[in-house]
Amino acid sequence: MFEVAVCISAYIVVMWLEFSPAFFEKWGMVDAKKKLNKVLFFLIALGTVLPMMHQSSLGTLIVVMGVQINPLWQTQIIPLLFLLTAIVIGYGVVLFESCVASSAYRRKIELHLLEPMAKIMLGMLAIFVVVRFGDLLVRGALPFAFKGNLAALAFWVETLCFVAPFALIGSATARRNPAKLFLAGVAIMLGGVFMRLNAFLIGYDTGVGVDTGWTYFPSVPELMVTIGMFAVEVLGYIYITRRFPVLPREEAVLANSAAH
Repeated sequence: MFEVAVCISAYIVVMWLEFSPAFFEKWGMVDAKKKLNKVLFFLIALGTVLPMMHQSSLGTLIVVMGVQINPLWQTQIIPLLFLLTAIVIGYGVVLFESCVASSAYRRKIELHLLEPMAKIMLGMLAIFVVVRFGDLLVRGALPFAFKGNLAALAFWVETLCFVAPFALIGSATARRNPAKLFLAGVAIMLGGVFMRLNAFLIGYDTGVGVDTGWTYFPSVPELMVTIGMFAVEVLGYIYITRRFPVLPREEAVLANSAAH
């Protein structure tokens, strides 16, 4: 937990530094922006390493919980699964955000960027699915997915979210459809959310060996804190994208679209 806390805190600082050129441009701080651009490559590399560390460490927490976690999620490679899903979710968030921003701000969607990115996303997603089911087969845990209980149902909902993008944007033609790109992004994000909820809540029996069947679910205040944090982030996104030069200028988007 200490490593997760440190990595997340450091990652937030790094993200703000990566994002600061937009503030410097808005405030006319040309020299500061030029100096930051010289070391931006280092910040980008650090911004890649830090989330890899805390995402895999979150998975390690599952390993530590041992038999309290349902075998569908209790595996020695859960840190790898969490890392792979984090990478895939990143692509999904970009698809979702790009589609929402283009619709909300009446901008031309950047299909020349999203289409090839979506193809890469499907490749990473395929690797995850193969590793996920390969692990279940090797450990003999797949039969737990057919037990007819809540954990099994949650597993199949999670799996459906992860395989839906193949049906939605599996073809080149589909990847040029903004609506399908949006739905694929939503499916990927939901799959990642369900995997974490399933591992830490649905598939977690805190009373194993003591009081079997005793489980944990967040209280209303805990849920409100989480929802409030999401609301603040959305508000921050809306304010910053309207006040600062974050999104590319429309003429640049049109020029790139015409070139492709």
